[in-house]
Amino acid sequence: MAVGESPMHVLRRIRLLHTRRQLLNPDELRSVGQIARAAQLVHLGRFSGQYAAAFGETPSATIARVRTRAPHDVRDQFRHRFDVLRMEEHRLCP
Repeated sequence: MAVGESPMHVLRRIRLLHTRRQLLNPDELRSVGQIARAAQLVHLGRFSGQYAAAFGETPSATIARVRTRAPHDVRDQFRHRFDVLRMEEHRLCP
């Protein structure tokens, strides 16, 4: 937790990161709304704006990109997802 950051902001970052992980999972079958609500992000418009501010794309763009991409190799796909998540964790939780 950064100095001067409220516990609610930290919790929101954790929830956004968790949601991002779910959206990046190509085997995920739930909708963006279902994933967000499962992470207790119930105001979907606000969630979408916060997600876009944190990750540079809307949640629907993320899930569409992941679901339409055909992996060449499962290991490469997993390695790429892991690298993306590590970079995002460092950006969101310095």
